[in-house]
Formats: sequence, C-alpha cells, structure tokens
Amino acid sequence: MSKSTQKIVSDVMTYILLTLGAVIMLAPFWWMVTTAFKLPANQYSKTLLPNPATLNNFRELLGAGSSV
Repeated sequence: MSKSTQKIVSDVMTYILLTLGAVIMLAPFWWMVTTAFKLPANQYSKTLLPNPATLNNFRELLGAGSSV
C-alpha cells in the first residue's frame, strides 16, 4: 500500500472509532431524556422513544402537579 492509501485507511478508522465513542457517550444521556418523558409505569420499558410522551414528570417536579 502506498502512503496515501495508508493515510486514508488510518483516517477512516479514526473517524469510525470517534463516531462509535460518541454514540457510546451519548447513549446514557438519550436514555435519561427519553425516560423523563415516560409515564411512571413505563419507566423501565426498553423502548427508545416514549409512547405516550408526557410532561407530567416535569409538572410534578416543579410542584404544579401536587395538591399539598
């Protein structure tokens, strides 16, 4: 292999590893955000998108949902 081909292969492998690392680092953040929009009964489901999405968790957190 010529040096230019080796450089291209090296660059492609670097970008693949960086992309894989970014996905691994962002996955827990995505899980937290989607769980925040789930109903309490669905919190432990393994779906990537909440169905139905709700803002009740934020209302309760901010005190709008409590009757105390």
